[in-house]
Amino acid sequence: MTNEEIAKQLESYLVKLNESLKDCNDEILLQSEAAKIIQETISKVKEILPENSRPYKEFDSAIIKLSLWWKKSKYVDKEDCKKFEQLSNILKKVLINFR
Repeated sequence: MTNEEIAKQLESYLVKLNESLKDCNDEILLQSEAAKIIQETISKVKEILPENSRPYKEFDSAIIKLSLWWKKSKYVDKEDCKKFEQLSNILKKVLINFR
């Protein structure tokens, strides 16, 4: 995969995270959906980044620090919306490597 292709994929994940963040802030995002979006995004990013590359290691290191603990509720709590913001910020930092 070329750097341009990786950048396009990362940008598409950012769009999805931002859409989910809006729903989260509006308190209409189910917790089960939120957890799935976060986990799938992390998995997809790890799949497209060249393994053992600096961007992969930066991403992996940052994700380890990201709390994936959710408050018990049907819908995502506003406090939990920070997970989307944090993951989005991590992706933006990784994306710099491919522009």
